[in-house]
Amino acid sequence: MRILVIIPHYCGPASPGQKETYGSQLQQLARAAALNTQLVTLHRNFGANRFAGAIPRLAPALADGRKLDIVIVTMRERNVLEAIGIGGANYEVEYYQGEPLLLGFECQRIARERLGQYDIYAMLEDDLILHDPAFFDKIVWFQEQFGPTRVLQPHRVEVSKSGPWLGKVMIDFDTADRNRLPTPAAGPERLEAAFAGGTQCFRRPANPHSGCWIVTDEQLARWAREDCFFDRNTSWVGPLESAAIRALALTFDVFKPDAPDP
Repeated sequence: MRILVIIPHYCGPASPGQKETYGSQLQQLARAAALNTQLVTLHRNFGANRFAGAIPRLAPALADGRKLDIVIVTMRERNVLEAIGIGGANYEVEYYQGEPLLLGFECQRIARERLGQYDIYAMLEDDLILHDPAFFDKIVWFQEQFGPTRVLQPHRVEVSKSGPWLGKVMIDFDTADRNRLPTPAAGPERLEAAFAGGTQCFRRPANPHSGCWIVTDEQLARWAREDCFFDRNTSWVGPLESAAIRALALTFDVFKPDAPDP
């Protein structure tokens, strides 16, 4: 599987007249730690060297043609790349000049420029960690089950590390009616398919935002033909949220996992 991950990354002051409300504008040490963990985890779970030094007889099966390219799109002197402790050979950097809050839209442009070169294209906000080695396999499985007009968005969670209760907290709350995106949905509100010895369900979410988007090559080709692709329209909630989900939700039927395993 050939995977392209594009990460919009900004760490610096707010734009003139804007309050510092986004985490990317604050706490440089925390931002560097988050980006380090993200890159390490991506390579550990999806990169070509995730089984480096494996038993020789297993090497052909473990190689499996996997390719991971990572592009960090950022602004000069408005990033923490020098502090993450990871060599530049593990990612590419593309510099952007413009309004910082529109940085996320550049991920759509970069993906379109590389159309046809990968099986999976993903945009991930710079603090999202993918712990599941089967994450992208599940994205492909979902399209094979339900067709290229539907996309699967993950649930974001925060994990407690101390205190009396340990667990995961799902953070993407349902949006108010005034923030509901008009979608091309004409099919069912609920999907289900056999998975891992049981039945997994999926539902149309009231809030499709997940701080990311993930599409296959076929889906990207379809998406890039739409007028909403890379239109830099910031009308849904805010610029960061619009860059992540607005154009995707206007083009595809968006689903998120439901019972028994969200």
